[in-house]
Amino acid sequence: MIDFAYTLEEHLSIARALGARKNPKPAPTEIWESPHVAQVKTRLKAHKRAKQNERCCYCQRNIHGEFNMVLDIEHVLPKSIFRHCIFDLPNLAVSCRKCNMKIKRSRRDFLKQDLSLLPKIEKSRLFQKEHYKFAHPNLVPVYEHLWIQSVLDGPSTIFRYRILTEMGRYTYEFFQLQEFETESMNRAQGLPPPQNESLHEQIQAIEREIYD
Repeated sequence: MIDFAYTLEEHLSIARALGARKNPKPAPTEIWESPHVAQVKTRLKAHKRAKQNERCCYCQRNIHGEFNMVLDIEHVLPKSIFRHCIFDLPNLAVSCRKCNMKIKRSRRDFLKQDLSLLPKIEKSRLFQKEHYKFAHPNLVPVYEHLWIQSVLDGPSTIFRYRILTEMGRYTYEFFQLQEFETESMNRAQGLPPPQNESLHEQIQAIEREIYD
């Protein structure tokens, strides 16, 4: 697949969203939700979904079938802290909302050092795999560290993860992937999910979008 690159017009749209000539500068959420970049994000999201085979970059689950997931553009380094990397391609992937909004959110404990202290002029150094404890979707071949396996059990799918490296183990534990394995087993056995858990998670996700 041809790698993604912003067009000249898209670069100009990004500059408008960033408020190149505004003072004070807009907040990260305002930048990301700017109408100037709506079409840019649509094209980027379509590219990332195709490149990732419609799978979450972290849990590797496919959006099709019983999971019925939604994939959204994910900022590996949170945009609330790394405002200057909001549109940097190495920082963008697509992930499911559970991995993004429930688990990862704006956390930085997956970093080996505090990269927010790095001068902005040196931001290319942010995207070096040595800085990350988990399998960064754009910096390492993730399936060489962690691999999802699926097996059909009647109408349901049971899956588990093969942990191949220590980085894969950290990814498995950070994103609480054992919960997904347990959920798939329970679903196959006809066990109902905890009452109101799904609604509660949706409410929490909406609150994080507003306040993070």
